[in-house]
Amino acid sequence: MKWISRPAMFFLKNFPAVNEREQGAISMKQSTKPLSTNDYCIKWFAIRWLDEIKYELKSSSLAKYQNIVNLYIIPYLGKEKLVDFSRNKINEFSSTLLSSGGVHEKGLSPSTVNSILTVLKRILDFAAQQTGRPSVCFRNVRINARKPTATILRRSEQCRLWKYLFENLSPRNLGIILSMSFGLRIGEICALRWKDINFEEETLCITRTLMRKQTFSNSGKKTEVVVSTLKSSFSERKIPLTPEITEVLIQQQCADEAYILTGNVSRYIEPRALTNHFKKTLQICKIRDVKFHTLRHTFATYWIEMGYDIKSLSEILGHSSVNVTLNYYIHPSMESKRRDVSDFSKKVFSRKGK
Repeated sequence: MKWISRPAMFFLKNFPAVNEREQGAISMKQSTKPLSTNDYCIKWFAIRWLDEIKYELKSSSLAKYQNIVNLYIIPYLGKEKLVDFSRNKINEFSSTLLSSGGVHEKGLSPSTVNSILTVLKRILDFAAQQTGRPSVCFRNVRINARKPTATILRRSEQCRLWKYLFENLSPRNLGIILSMSFGLRIGEICALRWKDINFEEETLCITRTLMRKQTFSNSGKKTEVVVSTLKSSFSERKIPLTPEITEVLIQQQCADEAYILTGNVSRYIEPRALTNHFKKTLQICKIRDVKFHTLRHTFATYWIEMGYDIKSLSEILGHSSVNVTLNYYIHPSMESKRRDVSDFSKKVFSRKGK
């Protein structure tokens, strides 16, 4: 058992094996001979898949996969034998999650179920690779999820918020200003240090994110705050500053290693605390309650409405392609729709009258 990693031991300890053989005396990592599948169940492969991928993923992604395996794959499918597993089991699993999944057994959202199915597919593919058995077909196994309508700030709300922030400059308000100005993610703002700003070039470098993630250690701590690299090379970017923002930054400037939101080298503000500050600011400005991420959507939407370059926007937001920007962050406002419909109608009817 010495070869089994700590994450694997965590799950073996919390989910007792069906039998001794399930715990495994054979290492899966460099197996050249196909395993016999008669006695191996989904839990056995799920544990070893997690152990296999732990060095390939960021800690936040690994924690997400561990949660899915811990909360859904093992409790619902853990005792299912691989040799008996079929597409019907997947359909039954999906239906159960949609109707009664979750802590309160009220059912999970389609998007959450799709995430769980993605992990299940990877586990089954891993099992197929190790055993030589064909993997269960996942073709067309996807829950149709309706994309929720994103909220953006109205022009009047944006102006009120902008005016308040500049009249009440503080490190935290500066963070909100940066998100409004460049569409930064909340974790990116929390991780910013003054050394990320080049005042000579008037640029802002985004290279890190700060988040609170779950831990699976034996220390008793359930979560911890980590500063990590961004999820992809596209997310790392250099953004040009405007003269107005540069002037504000100069007023607030601190030591290079200090966090922008605190002015302190060792003290940071995590996303939850900045979110709470943002909500209080909305109340002061008498603006409806919206998520912090709304600032990112608002920035992208108005950028496009004003006719600026979509490729530049995509790079400022840190997207891998223009399509990502168009599909997820462009939400025409009602004012924009009304203007376009009115302009279209005038042109169409004027032609008919000629």
